Amino acid sequence: MQTAARRLARLAKLQGRPERVSHGPIELEVTDVERAVSFWMSALGMTPRPAEDGVALGTRSQTLLVLHGGASKPVQQGHSGLFHVAIGVPDQVEFSRLLARLIGNRIAVAADDHVMSKALYFSDPDGIGVVVAYETPTRFSHFGDFAHSVQLFDAEGRPHPGRTPLDIVEELDHARNADLDADLAEGARIAYLNLSVPDLAAATAFYERLGFVRNLMVPHIGFADLGAGSAYTHRIGLNTWHGPGSPPVPKGSARLRRFHLNVAEPEVFTAASGLPDAAATADGLRFTDPCGIEVILRPARQD
Repeated sequence: MQTAARRLARLAKLQGRPERVSHGPIELEVTDVERAVSFWMSALGMTPRPAEDGVALGTRSQTLLVLHGGASKPVQQGHSGLFHVAIGVPDQVEFSRLLARLIGNRIAVAADDHVMSKALYFSDPDGIGVVVAYETPTRFSHFGDFAHSVQLFDAEGRPHPGRTPLDIVEELDHARNADLDADLAEGARIAYLNLSVPDLAAATAFYERLGFVRNLMVPHIGFADLGAGSAYTHRIGLNTWHGPGSPPVPKGSARLRRFHLNVAEPEVFTAASGLPDAAATADGLRFTDPCGIEVILRPARQD
């Protein structure tokens, strides 16, 4: 099965263009900022970054997270909002090094193979879902029809269910000589967001208006995702696993408050600026998605 996102990725590669939309910093509301800072620094080696508001963390050169107080209780299940945020890493060694670091810090982690990527799943102290993702699109060939089950085919044409456990011993072997105390590697970034939404079609349409392109739309399993011009086609994931019509995050709960998107194609930003729900900000446009999350769209810097 071919998808619009895969076609866009092939075109972008042929024309030497970057992804049309990429993730900037995300902003989380937590119950204890000091505890959250300690978690992100110890779990992944994030370092402090300058911030006008809140406490910013990331690599030495890039802000990935901004932490705000204001929450009085941890994540409440059964609501729309953030399902998990993925921190993308640049290579296998960094992926395996962070796996070893998480284990060494006694953080419960699940390690899964999605063929297009490898992923480590865990949670912050408030129950916010976190993924460390290493993108491996060269291992992937194509999607099945998803009529009866999730099915992906690897580069050798073998079918996979989409999520199988990684061999922990094999993964850790890549980090045998790595410094587990080193800072998070340069090149780490926000790779994707998975959101629980009240309506799959409405949420998909919202993000398509901001420049994302549909990859999968599988209503019978309550899932959709969208790409932006990369061979790795999962940049916004959407699900209705908390139930269709799920209410927004209740006041006071730990949550994703806001996230930023960088738009590389001027025509995409111009089209977004003409949308009726676009509100101008100092550096871009502000929208509110179907989950009640604020989305800031801004032109990517042309270095």
